[in-house]
Amino acid sequence: TVEDVDKLPLEDYGPENHFTIMGDGQIKPLKVLPEYENPRGDTKNSIFYIASRGCPYSCSYCQEPFYQEIINVKKRVRIKSVEKVIEDLKYLKNKYLETSKIYFLDPDFFVKTNDWLSKFAQKYTKYVQKPFWAFANPFSITSEKAHILSNAGLNEIQIGIQSGSERTNRELYNRRFSEEKLLESIKIFQELDVGVWLDIIYDNPWERKEDLEKTINLIERFPKPFKLGTFALSFFEKTPLYEKALKEGIQVLRKDESLNFHTRKSSFNDNLNEIIRQGRI
Repeated sequence: TVEDVDKLPLEDYGPENHFTIMGDGQIKPLKVLPEYENPRGDTKNSIFYIASRGCPYSCSYCQEPFYQEIINVKKRVRIKSVEKVIEDLKYLKNKYLETSKIYFLDPDFFVKTNDWLSKFAQKYTKYVQKPFWAFANPFSITSEKAHILSNAGLNEIQIGIQSGSERTNRELYNRRFSEEKLLESIKIFQELDVGVWLDIIYDNPWERKEDLEKTINLIERFPKPFKLGTFALSFFEKTPLYEKALKEGIQVLRKDESLNFHTRKSSFNDNLNEIIRQGRI
């Protein structure tokens, strides 16, 4: 177990010294795959980086709590030093001169302290100077942290909501939920001209009609502009929802089964498309 994540080497961004075994048995240098169309825009010249290990939350659909348990770490979130983060990003920016944006993949970039963020912002604006994107949970967002990061180059934020139903969030997803806190967080970023992405999970077999209606109603209340990401609930092994589905006879993907599958027809998407057509969002 690595408690001091500064000791971890930088991830291998390749493709140097990577090879592919072709169908005819030939070994050839690995080629970068062509970029597919991405709703977030052009990510081809972007660097994806993680400044921490672990997650402070225990969402029932996520495998992160299981990983935390098996590696037996003292701290649920191990954060790299600002110096290490900037050192890595400077190296990557100089290696990939076409870099246009940084995507931070930490589960919640805002769990870091104000002191860490202030130091990061100061050095980032001096040495990296690229717009960046991050994840956040509404309960870690503060106006002060948002201002610090916005001034450093944060221009997009992705916030996990998952459902507009408190019952779904608390009883099924093991997540805190507050409409007031969520709407307040969205407004903070919009006032700073930071683009807002909001995530929703649908195709949950335990959600009731009233839960779906609460989600639709909440979406209608979101201050504009915003972008909405919808994701079908997937059951990952070793998660509480996976075990719940097994016990209740709900079909889950087994090991080595194909991930190319269709979910059932979603009434949530039908309702969402209808309110979009009506111009309600």
